Amino acid sequence: MKFLSACIVLLGLLICDLSAQNKAVFDIDDETTFQDAGQGNDALRKGTGATTDRAALGNAFTAATLLRGAYFTFGTTGGSSGSRLDDNCQLTYGHPYALTSFVEFFWDGVWRKADVFFSGDEQRIVPGQDSLRLELLKSGVCHLSVLIRHSAQDGTLSIEAQLRNLDTAPHQGALAIQLDPAPGSLGRRGVFLAGIPVQRDTLLTAAELSAGLLLYERAQADASGLKAAVSWPMTAPDQLRIANWQPALGPVFNPADPRPRQLFDVVLRAEWRSATLQASDAVDAALALSLPQPDFPAGAFMRFDLPTALELDKGALFPREFPVMVETYNGDTAPFDNAKLRIVSASDILAPTTSLWGVAAAAKDFGYTRATFRSNEIYEEEVVPVTFYCDMGGATLDSVTRNVYIPAVALADTGLIIAVDTVDTGLLPVMTMYFGINDAWTNVPVTAVRKEHVWLWENGNRIRDFILEKDARSGVNAVDVVFALDVTGSMSGEIAAVRDNIHAFTNELTEKGISFRLGLVTFYDTIGDVLPLTPDVSVFQSWVAKQVASGGGDAPENSLEALRQATLMDFRPQAHRLIVWITDEDYHEGNVVTPLTVKQVLEMLLNKAITVHAIGAVHRKQRYDRITEPTGGLFFDINGNFRDILLDISRFNVSTLYQLRYVSPLPDTTARRVDIEVHFAGKGGAASWQSPSPPQVAAEGVLECYPNPFNPAVTLLLRNAAGSSGWLSVMDGNGREVERFAVDGLRDEYRFVWDVRDRGAAPRASGVYFIHTQLRREGGPWVRGTASVVYTK
Repeated sequence: MKFLSACIVLLGLLICDLSAQNKAVFDIDDETTFQDAGQGNDALRKGTGATTDRAALGNAFTAATLLRGAYFTFGTTGGSSGSRLDDNCQLTYGHPYALTSFVEFFWDGVWRKADVFFSGDEQRIVPGQDSLRLELLKSGVCHLSVLIRHSAQDGTLSIEAQLRNLDTAPHQGALAIQLDPAPGSLGRRGVFLAGIPVQRDTLLTAAELSAGLLLYERAQADASGLKAAVSWPMTAPDQLRIANWQPALGPVFNPADPRPRQLFDVVLRAEWRSATLQASDAVDAALALSLPQPDFPAGAFMRFDLPTALELDKGALFPREFPVMVETYNGDTAPFDNAKLRIVSASDILAPTTSLWGVAAAAKDFGYTRATFRSNEIYEEEVVPVTFYCDMGGATLDSVTRNVYIPAVALADTGLIIAVDTVDTGLLPVMTMYFGINDAWTNVPVTAVRKEHVWLWENGNRIRDFILEKDARSGVNAVDVVFALDVTGSMSGEIAAVRDNIHAFTNELTEKGISFRLGLVTFYDTIGDVLPLTPDVSVFQSWVAKQVASGGGDAPENSLEALRQATLMDFRPQAHRLIVWITDEDYHEGNVVTPLTVKQVLEMLLNKAITVHAIGAVHRKQRYDRITEPTGGLFFDINGNFRDILLDISRFNVSTLYQLRYVSPLPDTTARRVDIEVHFAGKGGAASWQSPSPPQVAAEGVLECYPNPFNPAVTLLLRNAAGSSGWLSVMDGNGREVERFAVDGLRDEYRFVWDVRDRGAAPRASGVYFIHTQLRREGGPWVRGTASVVYTK
């Protein structure tokens, strides 16, 4: 529940120790009932004297909500124009319910939040016809009253606060109102003072505020979108700070020297000077928002949900690749014809994955375009301007710029262990280095490192042009998974279990740095849906959610045809291929339902190097084993915990090595030292590799495997191996070595035969086996290679 997170983090919004910038945690779902967060902050919990947690009011122009804890939001209903573009928009962030605009009070030297100072039983909301009032009363101490009014004539909204001393002793008291402005829908906030845009953190005095303050949806004078004017119905505040929303800046924030000064997510904080309050004395404060006519262009007008700030998650930047929805309103009388969305970023730290997308919108209607962004980690904070253009026919119909804050990732030199596995110099000047990265404390492999995290030097000279990839020589850093799902009447629980636990499965893959895609085949006696491989977990989850268990009273079911259909998926050549076969029944074979036999289906599976795991009925395990064992798969009890089963399936062996490749500027005969540094998620590490002097030409053993597929023996022919020593290892699909052949380097060609019946070994399962070569010449680096063979029965 988002509200529970909000209660925990709201203690001290302006100077806080948040490391996340996800503002959505301050939103409150309209259906959510306020509850205690369990952190000693119970003001928003229903108490015995409370009648409501929040209240709303509205008219033809505007709307407002007031929440216990002195939080409030403002928005529009119809706005102040006849355009659709100012209907039902927000004027403060998160309307109708959010916790980023509020009244705060000063009491005896400390600024206090109402939801911390007053308990739930000490608060009461009183709705009125054109007003909302919150009474906060701590008997014998103080009384805080917050009143929201709106005008039915022009929609002007005002919030008024009064703090009264109920003690017989004097106290210092003052009031502040924080306004988190967000005029429009998905737009950035612009602030204009006397017609001049405010671009940087600014502190204004009461005298400077007499000129008037305008909030624009866009930080531009023309086509600025929705507007709101700020005024002071009573007296102007003694100071008004125009600043960035401080939780975005994390734990290191000095209000006397805010950074960065460039605005990206504007917050207004109005403070009135403190006064000595004798018994029954009070101080007052008020702020009003009115709606000038908006400035919407006659043609295109764009809004988008690009975040104003990225965040740090466990020391790493987040999100790294994410979608942005762009809403384009076509105010013209003709539909868009070949319009394009063009996005230009001032820095490759945050940039779209491509520069152009199509835009389609009918006349006087909205069009929607989904763009994708990618972010790169940096080690000093930066505000990056990103500009969106709507172009058509060589002209720009609309443009808007948003600033995005990129936090600095901590730069450290310890915490990571970098281990160089092998270096291939056989194709000089191309250098290829394989290395692993482990966390120094947990020894867990770090699998999410990207090029931006790596620094490379050769003989002391920085190499910036290099390629960093996962070591995919065994093809296990990508996986395509097809779920073959029985959807007959007895399977409703299993359908729900797949739907509910698929995120745990894919999260495990993501943690290992594995690229995945998911597909679905459903079956009864016939085939139901055949849905293609997709990297979108939500799309896959929606496919499963639409399945309805029905029929199937005449078991068995047509599993073999479902498995055949799964083999026809568009698998990626480099991907590990899995089928998760889920059924509680036996399968038809060679009959009127299907002519297919297990042998025929196995040939299809093995020719595609597909591993099949079965989740099925225990008493039918021997039937499933005919398919799972030859493909190297496993059996799981269908009555087990589905989350644990899916996690077990996801934990196949994965290469944790990285491959770094670059073109050396040095002559081939030059001795070289390669130094590598990695800085990731606030940790760092380094490693070096020194070539011989002069470097030897690396072994270039060429491996041929035939026949392939084979049964029962395969010939392994290694050519061009003179002077190299090492070995060939035969590995099964789980990474276990099942055979090894030695290479002594005394001849140019070696011919080995691997027979699955050799040495009295236990019967080998059909499936894919990997042949790893590891060779080196005297004094040179190890050179590795990988080939695959398929054993069929």
